[in-house]
Amino acid sequence: MKALNPRLPVRQDLALVWAGCVFVIHLWSFVNLFEALPAWVLHMNIYELAGVIGYVLVFALLESLVVWGVLVLLAAMLPAGWLRTHFLAQGIGLMLVASLFSALVHYNYAWLIQHINLAPIWLAVFLALAVGVWYLAGRFTGIERMLRAILQRIEILSWIYIVFDLLGLVVIIVRNIL
Repeated sequence: MKALNPRLPVRQDLALVWAGCVFVIHLWSFVNLFEALPAWVLHMNIYELAGVIGYVLVFALLESLVVWGVLVLLAAMLPAGWLRTHFLAQGIGLMLVASLFSALVHYNYAWLIQHINLAPIWLAVFLALAVGVWYLAGRFTGIERMLRAILQRIEILSWIYIVFDLLGLVVIIVRNIL
């Protein structure tokens, strides 16, 4: 497989990590969207609801781009053996650890604010887990084979999400023009 640039991972791995980022971030966005949707339906008309859902979708797309871009930037800047060689497994592993901690912070925000003195411990646990996942993903090729098989199946769903994101962008543009 050919890389776009010698500093970047191979093209197929870039696409699969992109699909993984899109899938996980959209999944989380849909969980939050469907949690709030019953209340929104009671207070908004279809036009307003379409706009809010459009913003959720476009924000999920932008968030996916940022997360994927940070992973690609790290792969390009760090030595090849650190992230570029096993970009698929290590990139998805790091993204999943960050997603897990984001979910924990989201659902425990009030408790975390009350116990802000524990923030260094949470950060240490996050970094230790990230380094552990990074090491294991680079060490065991079976993890990469398994992730590749899963991500190849998820890729088509991720492209469907992107189509909906673009439709959301059209809704936002139309709403702001009219």
